[in-house]
Amino acid sequence: MKVTIFNGSPMKNDAVSTLTSYASSLLTEAGAETNEFFLYHMNIKGCMDCGVTRPDDDLKRLTEEFASSDLVIFASPVYTFGLSGSLNLFIEGLHPICKFNEAFAERIKDKDMAVMIAFGDAENTSPDVSGPLKMFCEHFSMRFTGEFAARNMEKDRLIQTYRNEISDLIGKVMKRA
Repeated sequence: MKVTIFNGSPMKNDAVSTLTSYASSLLTEAGAETNEFFLYHMNIKGCMDCGVTRPDDDLKRLTEEFASSDLVIFASPVYTFGLSGSLNLFIEGLHPICKFNEAFAERIKDKDMAVMIAFGDAENTSPDVSGPLKMFCEHFSMRFTGEFAARNMEKDRLIQTYRNEISDLIGKVMKRA
């Protein structure tokens, strides 16, 4: 099973990356091949809804990784009530390629998607932050396999606190493989 994590955090050593690193280790232990892309540090331009990727950015390589994966995991911090800007840029760039390229759309059909979110607030300030990703899955006939959200936690305590929930999510996605 090939799993690709698209990490929308601007930091490579934060709560989101702590979560994705742990998830990746569980996936690897279960026999999956994992790869993680830190979208904030990549060259992704805003979508122009033209249906093609520009040769001067990383979207072409990222969309190929997306299509060739059995499972994709979108990971993001929630700073102001939604997904990170870099993850949104990737999704906005991916959408027209799915829409205009029938061969690509067929490759992602029935693909599994999961979401990992880290909130900075103790309360749930954005109860359906993964809603747009669920709509994306529905629109392109993908399967929304599950989600996990961590709230207001120092990264050093994340795994200790959320170990069971992360393991449950990984177990759920691996059963579908």
